Amino acid sequence: MSGYIEKSSGTVRIQYTDWRGVRRTLTPPNTSLKEAKAIYSVLQAEQDMIRKGLKPAPKIGSKKPFSQIVEQYLAYGKAQGGWNGKPWSAIHAHNRKRFLDYWQKRLNLQYLTDLEGILPRVETALQELQRTKCRKGPGRSGKTLCSYADGLAAFCRWCVERGFLIENPLKGLRPFDKKPKVKRRAMTPIEIQKLLTFCKPERRMLYEVALCSGLRANELRSLRKKHLDAERGGLTLESDWTKDRADEFQFMPTGLMERLVEIAKGKRDNEPLLTISKSHLAQNLQRELENAGIPVKTFAGKLDFHALRTTYDSLLFESGASVKEAMSLARHKNPTLTLVTYGRARNERLKTVANALGEIVLGESAEQGSAAKRA
Repeated sequence: MSGYIEKSSGTVRIQYTDWRGVRRTLTPPNTSLKEAKAIYSVLQAEQDMIRKGLKPAPKIGSKKPFSQIVEQYLAYGKAQGGWNGKPWSAIHAHNRKRFLDYWQKRLNLQYLTDLEGILPRVETALQELQRTKCRKGPGRSGKTLCSYADGLAAFCRWCVERGFLIENPLKGLRPFDKKPKVKRRAMTPIEIQKLLTFCKPERRMLYEVALCSGLRANELRSLRKKHLDAERGGLTLESDWTKDRADEFQFMPTGLMERLVEIAKGKRDNEPLLTISKSHLAQNLQRELENAGIPVKTFAGKLDFHALRTTYDSLLFESGASVKEAMSLARHKNPTLTLVTYGRARNERLKTVANALGEIVLGESAEQGSAAKRA
């Protein structure tokens, strides 16, 4: 019988063809070869009868309340839905619920069976979001639209895995272009000094830590006194609030670490390390950039709080870090993130490199070239 195979480890995998002609795989636990043959025979015979019209085709899913299944899905995510069986982060859990609430209202989903045939309606809703004006511009970005779509698609995939749905009703949904319309730029060393000079004193330490660590806003908010590791010279980061959901360590400049230890004196271990307002983080930075005479938008891109991480990644290379060292310090698992997504090449640095190459090839410095041109 060729409908199943037995793995070398002893685990039996049953393969059969459903009534639509789709190849399905089932891996029942603690099943003998004889039992697997019996299961295959029953499954395949049932699917063959449906295909021949001798038995009615099953519904897309069970007649269960949509909100009830959503509750189970969110409970799963908060318990073990993240990487390596860890819980979702608080932000991820909030967004999953927010997007599912949107789709339930937008598509009037009362029961799980209401998901049948929703692909065209989902595409229409996403297209409307793409066109409708919002607070940040004429319409949602491609990245935001993908987040809306994946909020429902991930739920549907989970339902298929749990047997609540026979197939994913969003199969075939194509992603939007997630390339940002306006890219972030890295701050120059002169701009950094201006920001640190003209910003409010209570926010200078926040910007210094962000620029010297590349920590994201939520990670900076999560720092406590107990995360200071003066002996190793950096900050311990907990998997509960890092983006990659992993315990990590961030090396810091010695002088800055000494000042962090100093300001932490007298604080309790669980007291926030930095003074960060719960809201208006981006607005505060924008006002201080303007006060310092630093353009928020240029031909190279825009500056916002996350651009401080872009600046950090770019300065790693200017400081002489190798690709592997930059990846480790930026806490990236993929060099593409370090080199393409975050890394920036400043025109001043490119000009310096071009002049250095000129000295090798032409045997003259940039000053000599200028003098020859004037003569």
